[in-house]
Order: sequence, then C-alpha cells, then structure tokens
Amino acid sequence: ALARQRDCWIVGPNTAGIIWPGRLLLGSLAPDDAVPGPVALISRSGTLSFEMVRILSQAGFGQSLCVNVGGDRVIGRNPAEYLRVAAADPGTRAIVLVGEVGGTKEYEAAEVVRSLRGQKPVVAYVAGRSVPRGRTMGHVGAILETDRDTAEHKRRALAAAGAVVVDTPWEVPGALRSLLAG
Repeated sequence: ALARQRDCWIVGPNTAGIIWPGRLLLGSLAPDDAVPGPVALISRSGTLSFEMVRILSQAGFGQSLCVNVGGDRVIGRNPAEYLRVAAADPGTRAIVLVGEVGGTKEYEAAEVVRSLRGQKPVVAYVAGRSVPRGRTMGHVGAILETDRDTAEHKRRALAAAGAVVVDTPWEVPGALRSLLAG
C-alpha cells in the first residue's frame, strides 16, 4: 500500500524479477536468453518465465519486457497492471501471458485482455491442468480451493476475453506467428 501511495512498483516478493532486454535487469532472469524485440512476457511462474524467454528467443521472437510477478498470494504488482504497461508500449506488438492454478490474477488479467481486442494480440498459457484439488503446487498461491482456481476455468475465461489459449509453452511461437502475420 505504501508503494502505491508513493507511485512505486515492487517487483516481487518470490519472483525471478523483470528484464527489459539490453536495458535493465532486476532479479535473476537470464539476460543471455533474452533479446530485444516486440513481444512482452508476463508470467506468474518463475520457472516458466525462464523457459518462455528461451522458447521465444529461439523462435526469433525478441522481448520488449519480461516480468515474473511471483506466484504467492501477496505480490508487488499483478499481471493485469503489467498487461496495461505492455499495451501502452509502442514497441510491444503482442503479449504472452503465463498463468497458473490458484488465485484470481488470471481473471483480473482477462478483463484487461478484453479491453485489448483489436489492439494487441495476447497468447495465454495456464500451467497446472492436472493439479489435484487441495494440493499446493510449489507455493502458497498455486492451490486449488474452488473450481475457479483450476487451469481449465482460467483458460476458458482468457479465451472468452479474446486471448489465444495454447496447451503447451512450445505452442506459443506458432500462435504468435499466426497472430502477427494477419
């Protein structure tokens, strides 16, 4: 609350950080894997942030921004806020959103995705489709308490908002190619 009062952004806690390739690194995202380009990456998962940066770069998609917001229930800024940053950035042509089970952050992000229709395409991947109910997966934010916490519900909400939802991280480059070609 104090950071918001002072118009400051907190990256974290429990996050791999943020990188603007070639310009800024806060945290532990691998600068050698990130290359400048037109795709913003916003992820709740630290591990999937590392992997997605690598997948994007190897497929020829440089990044305008890569941020791991952290997966715990208490975070600095949420994915919806970073989606607005990416949407306002003239150097960003598309956005990749990586979500996971637990919490409501993907539903908040879906509202922003809905507002981006026709402006900037969003490709979304939600991890944890086979997580059993009541089990914490990795950190306290990734727990299934209700149906809304499941990957499937979040995938449907993001698709209804206009995101192209993929089944695996490796499908993201193909989806981006299709969206940016049209």
